[in-house]
Amino acid sequence: MAPRTQVKEYLALWFQLGHAAVTNEHRRRELCPQPVFQRVQVQPHEYTAEFESAWSEILAGASEFYLEGAPIAIADLLSNAWDIIPCASCMMPVPTSFAAPGTKLCICEHLAVWPNSTLPKPSLPANTKSHLCNLCERLHRASYSSPQASA
Repeated sequence: MAPRTQVKEYLALWFQLGHAAVTNEHRRRELCPQPVFQRVQVQPHEYTAEFESAWSEILAGASEFYLEGAPIAIADLLSNAWDIIPCASCMMPVPTSFAAPGTKLCICEHLAVWPNSTLPKPSLPANTKSHLCNLCERLHRASYSSPQASA
């Protein structure tokens, strides 16, 4: 099962490529918030209010919202039948079904020019504080385990 945070991150990447979450009801709704992430330097890893609003609306009607160009409901992504793994062709996250193993719903299936190594891939923002803490921890461990430290 794909956790909610993983589905949220997947949708953020999907939206960055201009694809939307849509409904098929008589009042067609299309959600594709832009921008997805805050551009403020203080908290660069936060989603925008527009994205959070769209995410709340999608969760409230998860069975009605589908990924544009893919026949999968958001509710299905949140179920035990689906997981999100890296695509073998382009390394973008792709939902895969345990029930239908051959199913591939990657963005590279819908865009003729994807993957494009000359363009930056959509990405999740880096959590600089977490990255620096991990780096400090690794350096700290390395300094205690190096042969020169015991000499």
